[in-house]
Amino acid sequence: MMFKRRFIPLILSGRKTITIRRRRPRKRIQAVFDGHRVYGYIEVTGVRATRLRDLTDEDVRRDGFRDLEEFRKFWVKMNGGWNPDKTVYIVSFRPAKQKD
Repeated sequence: MMFKRRFIPLILSGRKTITIRRRRPRKRIQAVFDGHRVYGYIEVTGVRATRLRDLTDEDVRRDGFRDLEEFRKFWVKMNGGWNPDKTVYIVSFRPAKQKD
């Protein structure tokens, strides 16, 4: 699963425990990479579908953002727009020792 480099230390330390994605992950064990290098692995522990408009400050804080406004700006930059009716997936995870 690709992440911005700034999130990698948070993921590997267990401080970042979710990611909000446009697509549901297909594998339980995912590589953590930035597009160039694999840094480790995570185990997906849950997936919850919701709409962008229903995200909470707590959701986005667990995803590594200060608040919904910071997350919204990041989402628009990465995805080209903000559709409040868009279904997104809150993917819960924990660091994994190795790939199964």
